[in-house]
Formats: sequence, structure tokens, C-alpha cells
Amino acid sequence: MPSNGGLEYGVLRDDEVEGAIALLCQAFHSSAERQRQMFDHLGAASFRVVRRRGAEIAGGLRIIPMGQWFGGARVPAAGISSVAVAPEHRGAGAASTLLRCALQEIHDEKTPLSILYPTTLTLYRRAGYELAGVRINYETPLHAMDSPDRALAVLRVGPEEHDDLRQAYARQAMATCGNLDRPAYLWSRILEPKDQTAYKYRVRREGQTEAYAVFIQEGWGKPMRVQDLCVLSPEAGRRLLAFFADHRTTVGSLVWTGGPEDALLHLLPEHKSREVRVGFWMARIVDVAGALGARAYPQGLEAELHFEVRDEALPWNNGRFVLEVANGQGQARPGGQGRIRIGIGQLAPLFTGHLSPWALRVAGGVEASEADLAMAGLVFCGPRPWMPDIF
Repeated sequence: MPSNGGLEYGVLRDDEVEGAIALLCQAFHSSAERQRQMFDHLGAASFRVVRRRGAEIAGGLRIIPMGQWFGGARVPAAGISSVAVAPEHRGAGAASTLLRCALQEIHDEKTPLSILYPTTLTLYRRAGYELAGVRINYETPLHAMDSPDRALAVLRVGPEEHDDLRQAYARQAMATCGNLDRPAYLWSRILEPKDQTAYKYRVRREGQTEAYAVFIQEGWGKPMRVQDLCVLSPEAGRRLLAFFADHRTTVGSLVWTGGPEDALLHLLPEHKSREVRVGFWMARIVDVAGALGARAYPQGLEAELHFEVRDEALPWNNGRFVLEVANGQGQARPGGQGRIRIGIGQLAPLFTGHLSPWALRVAGGVEASEADLAMAGLVFCGPRPWMPDIF
């Protein structure tokens, strides 16, 4: 795909893989082995580059097809990762060209949403991304986790039972806003990590998995690090707490990733979180009508919202759209009265539920009457968006 400024956008060729690995190693201070593992998992076809004069790679990024759950509906999404520009080509528009061309490609594939973890906000905000959800790391001393609830069995999980974990995760993810419909490579990284042993246990009742944990033990006295955690009932959650506490003679604390409404945190007998670190991911609405029509909405609510969207990068998103909500579903079409005037960046945290309409108005970029803000608040209410995975 031709571009401006002498840059050409396209798929990485097989004979360019080693050059891309060298670029990523320098950009992220990473090992070549780790970058080769990513290419083994996802292939060269997932990587896009911009070339200078059709030959020299100036930068690249990875596009990963996935889905993201919003209130029980899977919204197709493109994860953007490994955005890197060679030092000698920085400041010349390579990163902006990469993102603009990638968004065009994502739209051509009829994917309405794009998500990423930012290393900088300025670049991605210029491309229409905005902070849209969180990833929270909790750390709690194991002695504060002990629970007397040990009625349910904790069972070790073998490779033949991995599908059971995937199914339990899906039940949890569907009830959230923001959890991924994980692609195969993410499951492989969780369940079968390279050069580490992943310990996998589940809590079952009447043949049904109600909780599971996948964790790494890094050594005597070091924190136990949970790679993946699922809690579907309070009894199973308390049983996991007791299971973790039983490691306290050799491990001081547990580190896990959760959301702002984390179930395990609220089941703790003592709230003694020693450390909480909050990270943010960003989202970009690639197709306004497609995204608004793909997610789920509150059951029992009938509503109509009239948007006027400003999008400087993707012209098909500019203009007025009507969202009609009924029976938990939405239909979006061009037209309407444009009563909610909103920038494309501000639409993303409204869409995910990360910020309320009133918070967005204070932050700038949204203009609407109190009545329209109140209705938007009802339409986009739900669990606060979070994501356990890094991609």
C-alpha cells in the first residue's frame, strides 16, 4: 500500500523477519529469542512495516485479530502491539503512517474496534485512541488470605483439561466489559509458558469448574505470581484463598491481575493489599456504526441516542449517527439530530464504560444536554472495563 513521504506500507516478507527482530530488540530492549517466539506464535503475516524507498524498513507493528467482551456480546477487535520505529527514522512520520494505514486495513477487514497498550499517549491520541480501561496488579500477604471455607475440592489440572479452563474463563469474560476473547497464542503463553513451570489448579462443584488459578513460583520467599485467575462463585473464591494461604511457609505474598471490581479482593478476610499498580489500555473506534451495533446493552432499557462524531483521521466516521437500543441490543445508522457532539477519542471510553458522560464532559470533547448525558449514562452503564492480558 503506497503512502506519503516516500514510505510504503505492507506485510513483512519472510526474508525480512531477522531485520524486524533486530528492530524490535533495539526498540524494546528485548532478547532475540523472545521476539522469535512471537514470530513463531503469530507468523510474519501478522507484522506490518513501512519501508523507505520500498526497501529499508523504517518501522513496524503487529495486528492481532481478537475479540473483546462487552456485556455478553463479542466485539471483533484488532490488537495493536510491537509498534517500533528505527531511531534514524523517528520524527519523520513513520509511526503515524503505520497507524493510519493499519487503521485503514482494519476497517477494510470490517473490524470495528482497535485496542492497544500505550508506551506514549501523544502518538496514539493523535490517531484517535483514548484511555478506555484498566489492568490492575494486586499484591497481598498470604497470611491475610486464609479462609476457613475448605469444603470444595482443589484439583490439579492436566493438559487434557485445558479446555475446561477456557470454558470457565469464557463464562467470566462474557459477564465483564473489556476481557478478551483470547486468541490461541495468548492461551499458549498462559498455560504452557516457555522456560517456566505453570502450576494449574481448579475448584469444582458437582462436575462444574467454579474457579481456577494458573501461577508461577519464582523461588523461596518470592511472590507467587498468578498468570490467570477465574472466580465464578464466592465459595470457590474463598477455597482458592485458603489454597493460596497454605503456601505461606515458603511464599510471602500473592500477585495477581484483576479489575476495579475484583472478586478475589472483596473475598479477602482482611484487606491488606500491600501494593496496587494500575495500568491503562487504549481503544479506538474504527467503525462508529459497526462498533455501536456490535456491543450489548442493558436488558429492559429502550433508548435512542443521537451522536455527531468528529474524526479527523477516518472520514467515514465523521457525521451524525443514531443508536437505537432495545432488548439488550443496539442498531446504529447514519443520520439523526446530532445532539451529543463528541470526538472520536472521547467516544472510546464512553463505549467501553471507562468514563461516564459527565466525566467526559469535564475532560472536554463532549457537548450535550443534561437529558442526553443522563440517557447515555444509562445506555453505557455496566461493569467497569478491565483486561487481564497483555498482548
